[in-house]
Amino acid sequence: MNGNVFHIDANSFKDARRLCAELQSAHRRVLADRKTIKNSYLSSWEDEGADDRFTQPLSEIRVDIPLDDVAADVRDFGNLSSLAEEFRLKLPVAVIDPKLPPLPLLPRRGWRQVSAIDPSLSQEIVEAMFEEILEISSMGLDRSMLPRKVVQDTFFSGLNTFLEARIAGVRWVKHAGEEIPGTRLLSAAVGGGGDTGGGGGRVSGFQKWTVHSIGSGFSLYYSGTHACRNGAIYLNAPTTPVDVYLPMGTLYLAANAGFSGGYVWDKSVITVPSPTPAPGQPPTYYTKAF
Repeated sequence: MNGNVFHIDANSFKDARRLCAELQSAHRRVLADRKTIKNSYLSSWEDEGADDRFTQPLSEIRVDIPLDDVAADVRDFGNLSSLAEEFRLKLPVAVIDPKLPPLPLLPRRGWRQVSAIDPSLSQEIVEAMFEEILEISSMGLDRSMLPRKVVQDTFFSGLNTFLEARIAGVRWVKHAGEEIPGTRLLSAAVGGGGDTGGGGGRVSGFQKWTVHSIGSGFSLYYSGTHACRNGAIYLNAPTTPVDVYLPMGTLYLAANAGFSGGYVWDKSVITVPSPTPAPGQPPTYYTKAF
């Protein structure tokens, strides 16, 4: 891999594609087991070690590329899908733009101690849970409920592109070392799908960017392309410009630039790290959305 110019190398592309296929197979296998589904909602979303049925394919690559945030998103999506399958319900999604795939919604981390709920959950209770996710998660986005299989395909398709950038980006920085300006490999309490609650998954790589907006005084947020958890993750403020550390992956940006501070989303997908970082300077992004 060229140390000066980032690109999705062939090995990372293949690894991401293989991982997504294995994760989707594990997802389908769990949901096909009626006994497993009956017990799936006894786990707590807050306990990451409680259930690796959905995330086992990540175990080997996580030795070199920490993917705690991705694992949390995959696990929670699996739990929501299990509930949807058990009660024949649709799954909550948000729409950034009608021309873009719908964005699956996940509850905020620690949102609900599922294990504390009576295992005889009724359809009405689960429907209310999904409606609550719609209410707390969409934040300026059009909301909808779509069939589980449609949302499943959307989730894993978005996750595939996210993993391509994450895996290739981390390997690029490890290969180039300190020569890449503004990049850091570390852990932080944020998640790829979102975590405004302050606790949870860790990301393994960041790159410093400078973001310019049309207006000033806004706070910036982001979400992964595979899922949005409780709206979006706070980045920095105020614009404009403002420096932010973006996690490696494929992302959407948002700002509280709407009426009464409502969210406005940029429908462009940002790939981090930047394919063409300017020598000695962080990548610059000019949004036309807010």
